[in-house]
Amino acid sequence: MIKIPGYSALTLSHLKRLTDDTGIIQHSKYAVPDRASGYTTDDNARALIVTVKYYELTKDKDIPELIIKYLSFVNYAQREDGYFHNFMSYDRKFIDEMGSEDCFGRCLWATGYLVGHLDIFNLHLAGKEIFEKALKNIRDLSSPRAKGYSILGLYHFFKRYSKRDDILNYINELAESLVNQYKITKDENWKWFEEYLTYGNAIIPMGLFYAYNSTKNVEFLRVAKESTDFLIKTLIKDSYLDLVGNKGWYYKNGIKSDYDHQPIEAGYMTLLFLTAYNTTLDKRYMELAWTSFDWFFGRNRNGKALYNEETGGCFDGLTPEGVNLNQGAESLLVYFLVYLSMYHQFERKRSEKDLHTSNRV
Repeated sequence: MIKIPGYSALTLSHLKRLTDDTGIIQHSKYAVPDRASGYTTDDNARALIVTVKYYELTKDKDIPELIIKYLSFVNYAQREDGYFHNFMSYDRKFIDEMGSEDCFGRCLWATGYLVGHLDIFNLHLAGKEIFEKALKNIRDLSSPRAKGYSILGLYHFFKRYSKRDDILNYINELAESLVNQYKITKDENWKWFEEYLTYGNAIIPMGLFYAYNSTKNVEFLRVAKESTDFLIKTLIKDSYLDLVGNKGWYYKNGIKSDYDHQPIEAGYMTLLFLTAYNTTLDKRYMELAWTSFDWFFGRNRNGKALYNEETGGCFDGLTPEGVNLNQGAESLLVYFLVYLSMYHQFERKRSEKDLHTSNRV
């Protein structure tokens, strides 16, 4: 069982409820899958990361079948040119010509993570083939978030194939482009990569932390820390995480939008602080990781829990009225990912403490 002391245990009930033979359904009406919303490659890539990590931690024999479903979806979504479709209707027809660069980056993250962490041979090979087919498009990326996602995928792939100089070169090139973009837009008060804070912000400095861990380029670490500290200054209020609202976002020299707050933002902030801690060992970052994680349990602007213990789902956001009671795939999967990551961190530290204690006996 996956359970962090003091928190509800992780349950697969809503994940399985949203998943059918095709993949994971995008939205839900409350906790009921909304089949009319169809599927996205974004969500199936996220589900792939989550289930690989879950299997890595538990070796639950039922999980590989879920991994196959999500991996099969990502494989089917990949175009001949290595890019990916994103939106699929419920009748299994893609309704877009090509997904966004961010969708591409998420797929690279998912398949790279699978290659780096899954030892089921046939699934490893299938994930590697998708990853390799996508590689040729990396130098064409312009979205900073797509670059961040891609660095994460490249990092995990490189952990398994450490003699691949081309992978290390891609990491270095993407990170350098992020640093250059940062230098163009930052000033004394705005230390960020763009003229605005919108969606999935934390993935950008997180990518730079991962790039530093691969290359040991101190410039990547400096910009990662500086931009992370900017997010801390902007988003930590009265000891809780106060996110940028998606109705207006936050533009340089503007006013931060109050609502709605999305779980993916809190999730990525948690992962960013966890990554920053494991890179620098600065305990402040670990404290902030717990602060961000607690956003899901009511430590937020509204004082409302986003995790629904009754269904095993995660509400889709904070609104001026309270919470959005729908419990779609994106919200659930980001909750799953941060819970598994914090659990892994907790167990690792407990093992280190137990080892330290036994060595003293």
